[in-house]
Amino acid sequence: MSTFKISALVIVIVIILVGTDLSLTVIDFRDSVSDIVLQLLISFIAITVLLERALDVFLTTWRAERSESLDLEIDTLSKQFERADKKKQAELLKKLDKISQQKQRYRAQTRTIAMWTSLVIGVLISGFAGIRTLEHMVTDQSMAMLHGFQLSIFKGFDIFLTGGLIAGGSDGIHKVMELLRQFLETNSQRLKKSKI
Repeated sequence: MSTFKISALVIVIVIILVGTDLSLTVIDFRDSVSDIVLQLLISFIAITVLLERALDVFLTTWRAERSESLDLEIDTLSKQFERADKKKQAELLKKLDKISQQKQRYRAQTRTIAMWTSLVIGVLISGFAGIRTLEHMVTDQSMAMLHGFQLSIFKGFDIFLTGGLIAGGSDGIHKVMELLRQFLETNSQRLKKSKI
């Protein structure tokens, strides 16, 4: 077992032990959680579409020039390769492979920058703009009963969860909505069958 897995397992065990030892308030969810989740997901789609577009403009302005120059080099070398003799082709193939690897690394760096930037912005939106997920699903009485450490953990986790959801993008939210729709349809069909 890797060090990461062992560390994660130890952290989970410690959280479980501390959580069971403390007398914490049990949270009650609202009766209409499915409606609230659907409304939240629709709102998050609007936020993520705006965020994705803003990031696209930012990354295109910053990173597109180098990406286009690598594409041009690859295209030029590919054309030279088609016209070259066998000896020259081997040399061009090495150059083409090297530039293709540079292009792949550059794209990977761009994806990493995009994900980290969207995660930071998602957490900022959730933390400072107050756009949250869990707070909307929990009853007002439960929220009023949370104090100190438990309230801080709840809000921190809510910010992290919401920021991650926003960072996941509109495609990820569409997938969550589809899963929710399937779940609700399945439960609705079960209820109809049980009434028959």
